[in-house]
Formats: sequence, structure tokens, C-alpha cells
Amino acid sequence: MTEITGCSSVTDEDTVKRYYAKFEEKFFQTCEKELAKINTFYSEKLAEAQRRFATLQNELQSSLDAQRESWANGRGLRRRKTVFALSQQERCKHRNIKDLQLAFSEFYLSLILLQNYQNLNFTGFRKILKKHDKILETSRGADWRVAHVEVAPFYTCKKITQLISETEELW
Repeated sequence: MTEITGCSSVTDEDTVKRYYAKFEEKFFQTCEKELAKINTFYSEKLAEAQRRFATLQNELQSSLDAQRESWANGRGLRRRKTVFALSQQERCKHRNIKDLQLAFSEFYLSLILLQNYQNLNFTGFRKILKKHDKILETSRGADWRVAHVEVAPFYTCKKITQLISETEELW
């Protein structure tokens, strides 16, 4: 009878090990799927931000060129005009600068939000994998984080920080 009990406890232990192995496999598959979604979303938003930055730069340059041209043609006569005496075209240019200020502010906010997305997702992975390791008394979660998350484009890409700096310098 003791041999059967000893044998069944080994079987039970093997069953438990297989269960945890299967659980871990599913867990890391889910992590991989989520990481892929995060990378895709981040890449799309970053590409969108780069296009928007180029557009805003062009609009700003055009507006500044138009202002310089207006100053050159008016030879300083604008100084004597009041806001109400400005031509319709000059008022549109002034409004254009205000619109650009608003557009740059909104763009800057979107960059900050994307940077927060970066940080939040990295922190989320770190905490989830740390909890995994604590519960299962292993370091496989930390190893997975190093091998997958810390090399993921959403985390390693520093282009968002560069865009934030360039936007601050430009505006």
C-alpha cells in the first residue's frame, strides 16, 4: 500500500508540473500577443506623429515666409496700422499663426500621451511578470521581459523623445 501511495504522489507531482508548464506556455503566448499589439499600435502612432510634425513644420515655414514677405512689401508700414485696420489677408495670416500655435500644442500633447503609453506598457509588463515570478517562485518572467520587452520597438525607440525635443525647440 505504501508503494502505491508513493507512486501516486509522484504521478500527482508530475501532473502538477505539467499543469504549471501548460499554464506558463499559455501565459507567455498571451504576453507575446499583447506585446505585438502594443508594438503595432505604437509604430502606427509614431509614424502618424512624424507625418504630422513634417506637416506642421511646412505650415509654420510657409506662414513665416508669408510674414517676412508682408513685412518686406509693407516696409514697416504695418507698425502704424491698428489691428482693426489690417487687411482681410493680414488678419487671416494672424489667425493662421494662432491656429498653428493651437495645432502645435495639440500635437505636443499627443506626443506626451504616446510617451506615457510607452512608459505605462513597460511598467505593466514589468509588474505582471514580477508577480508571475513571485507566485510561481521562478525567474522566467524576468528572463522573458529582458528577452522580449526590453528589446521591443515600443520600448527601445527613442524617436518620440526626439520629436518632443524638436517640437519644444521649434515652437
